[in-house]
Amino acid sequence: MVFCALGMLIAVRQSDRAKAVGIGLATWVFMVLVYDSLLLWLMFSFSDRPIEPVIVPLAALNPIDLSRILIMLKIDLAALLGYTGAVYQQFFGRLGGMLVSFARLVVVDAAPAGAVRAFRKGPLNAST
Repeated sequence: MVFCALGMLIAVRQSDRAKAVGIGLATWVFMVLVYDSLLLWLMFSFSDRPIEPVIVPLAALNPIDLSRILIMLKIDLAALLGYTGAVYQQFFGRLGGMLVSFARLVVVDAAPAGAVRAFRKGPLNAST
């Protein structure tokens, strides 16, 4: 739902289809590849320090990571993640962590409301 919402918002805001596809793909690549790579680099670079208070909120900022973590916790695969899974289980496995996660995903999924409003107005650079 998150990427459907983002895709709809991008499509409505851009009048050029090729540019909209490019922006959508760049957004996906950033969230899936770049953000995860930076997060892993951060975890490995500072593995000798207590970095858990920083990693959990950073993982929750990316809706893809947050959804992936919640699915793994729901189907009891957190043990496969090792120490990271234990950290995520400690925060997201509790009721408070689940509520924070749910609220975060609802906020991100609220983007279609902005897309619907923008759709009613039309493209930004269309002459009226």
